[in-house]
Amino acid sequence: MPDIPIDELIRSHRKTIGLQITNDARLIVRAPFFASRDIIHKLVRQKGPWIKAKQDYFKQRQAKTPIRVFAPGEKLLLEKQYKARALEYITKRANDYAQITGLKYQRIRVNCAKTRWGSCGHKNTLNFTWRLIMAPPRVVDYVIAHELTHLKQKDHSHRFWEGVAKIIPDYRQEEQWLKQNGYLLAWPK
Repeated sequence: MPDIPIDELIRSHRKTIGLQITNDARLIVRAPFFASRDIIHKLVRQKGPWIKAKQDYFKQRQAKTPIRVFAPGEKLLLEKQYKARALEYITKRANDYAQITGLKYQRIRVNCAKTRWGSCGHKNTLNFTWRLIMAPPRVVDYVIAHELTHLKQKDHSHRFWEGVAKIIPDYRQEEQWLKQNGYLLAWPK
């Protein structure tokens, strides 16, 4: 197999080498400072079939993604408006679920994350990407429930998933929707 080009190499204090294929089929390698280029390229060659399969998958998916074309006179909501709507809606739903579960968060923030739907900060701050507002409401509820559950269980253990299921019993359907369709929410770029 010919050498696979590395689109981006990010070095840090990490201990292992990580490979990531982005939605646009780019290969990002995250490596420790001490890892030589030879070691990195050897791993990329070893993982070549996996990398190629993932890149092909994302290229095919990208080819099938509809391109949004605006009709004359149609208005585009600006990112600021999406953020405001996301903050309003997510806060309301998070408050509803917090009241039902008894879980308490400190604050909700809306950010511009492209690869993470939500996160739970160490000070019990819940963070969500504004892009989530473009998902179906049941999917938004799942992400909210996921992050609320992290207030009690910081990992993704069996107990964590039991906690999510108490809030959203059929959460696996919503999780699957995000895996299959989440890339559509990357618009607008």
